[in-house]
Amino acid sequence: VVGIARHFGQIECLKLVASPRFTDKCLRYLGIMLLSDKNQDVLTLITNPLKNDMNHSNMYVVGFELCTFANIASEEMLRDLANEIEKLLDSSNT
Repeated sequence: VVGIARHFGQIECLKLVASPRFTDKCLRYLGIMLLSDKNQDVLTLITNPLKNDMNHSNMYVVGFELCTFANIASEEMLRDLANEIEKLLDSSNT
């Protein structure tokens, strides 16, 4: 992916946010992990979908979300999502 603009791919991955399908969520998180850079604008757009999926009923979606968060987290994202992550760590379901 060297030399290719990643912004287009990042936006396409964000478009999968609205999809309730498990496969779309998997593709979204894998794409975000592979295509993300430290572009603060895109990371800001990713924060809310990550927060929403922390409360998902499917533990695999939550796992993908946490893996993505661990790979791309910025200081600002950590501040925004710290309480939700702490709740997940205290939960018996994860």
